[in-house]
Amino acid sequence: MALFGGSSEKDEKINILTQNLEEIEKENRALKMQLKVYEEEYENIEIIKEKFEKITRENQDFMEKLKEAENKYKEVEERTHDIIKEISEERDKYKNELNNERSKEIIELRQKEELIEDVQRELERIKSINEELNRQMEEAEKGKVIVLDAFEKDIEISEGVIVKGGLKTKENVKIENDALVKGDIIAGRNVTLGDRTTVQGAVKCDGTLIMGEEAEIREEIYAGNAFISNGSVIPVSIKTTRDVKGGERIKISGEFFAGGDVFLGPEAVIKTKIEAGGNVTIGDNSKIMKDIVSDGDVIIGANCDAKVITAKGSVTIGHNSKVNKIFSDKSVQLLDGVHISEGIEYRGTIKIGGDVTLEGTIRTKDKGELI
Repeated sequence: MALFGGSSEKDEKINILTQNLEEIEKENRALKMQLKVYEEEYENIEIIKEKFEKITRENQDFMEKLKEAENKYKEVEERTHDIIKEISEERDKYKNELNNERSKEIIELRQKEELIEDVQRELERIKSINEELNRQMEEAEKGKVIVLDAFEKDIEISEGVIVKGGLKTKENVKIENDALVKGDIIAGRNVTLGDRTTVQGAVKCDGTLIMGEEAEIREEIYAGNAFISNGSVIPVSIKTTRDVKGGERIKISGEFFAGGDVFLGPEAVIKTKIEAGGNVTIGDNSKIMKDIVSDGDVIIGANCDAKVITAKGSVTIGHNSKVNKIFSDKSVQLLDGVHISEGIEYRGTIKIGGDVTLEGTIRTKDKGELI
C-alpha cells in the first residue's frame, strides 16, 4: 500500500506543502525584515541612550556649576551687604561730621556777618560825623556863618568889600558894586545888590530883592518881589510871593515860581519851568527850555523858542517864534511867521497872521479869525 495514496493525491499534497513552504519563507523574510528594523531601532535607542546619558552627565555638571555659582553669588551678596553697610556707616559718619562742620561754619559766618554789620554801622556813624564836619568846614569856608547880625538896623556894605560870612537883619540890606558875600543874606525887608556883586549863599527877604547888572546869587532866592537887572545870573532857583521883573540877558537855571506877574526882557535864557500866579511876558529872542504855566495872560516876543504854554488868560506869540503847543482858556493870537508844532486848544477867538505854520490838532468851540 502506498504511503500517500495515489499519484494525484500526492501531487496535491506536495503542492500544499510547497505553498506552505513559500508562506513560511515569506513570513521568514518578513521576520528578517522586522528583525532588521528592530536592530536599527535598537541601534537608535543605543544612540539615544548614549545621548541621554551624556545630557544627564552634562546636566549634573551644570547643576554642580550652578550650585557653585549660587554659593559664590551668596558669598558675593553677603560681601556686598557688608560693603554697603560699611559705606552707609562711613556716609553717616561723614554726614554727621559735615553737619558739625557746617554748623560751625554757619556759626562762624553769622559771627562774621554780625561783625561786618557792626563795622558798617560804625563806618556809617563815622561817615555821618565826617559829613557834618565837612559841611561845617564848607560853611566856614563859604562864609555861611553869620558874621553880622544887625538885628533891627539896616546893613550897608561898601563897594568892593568881601564879607567872609552871612548877613542878617530884620530891616534892609544894601550892598554896593563889585562886592562879595560868602554866606547867606537874610532880611526882614529889602535887599539891594550892586552891579557885579556876588552872593555865594542864598538870599531871603520879605520885601523886594533888587539885583544890579551882572549880579549873581548862587543859591536859592526867596523874596516878596524881585527886580533883576541886565545880565544877572540865578543858577539855582527863584521863588517870590509877588512879581518878578527882569532886564535883558537874564539867565535862570533852577526852579522859577512867582506868586504874581513875570516880566523878562529880551534874550532871556530860562532852563526850567516858569510858574506864575499872574501874567507872563517874555522879551524878544528869548529861550524858554521848559513849560510856561500862568494863571493870567502869556505874551512871548519875536524870535523866541518855547515848549508848552498853559494859560488861564489869553496867549500872544510874537513874530517868527516857535512854540510846541498852546493851551488857553481865552483867545490866542499868532503873529506873522509863528510855528506851532503840536497844536492848540483854546476858548474864545484865534487870530492867525501871515506865513504861520500850524501842525497838530486845533481844538476850539468858536470859529477862527484870520488877520
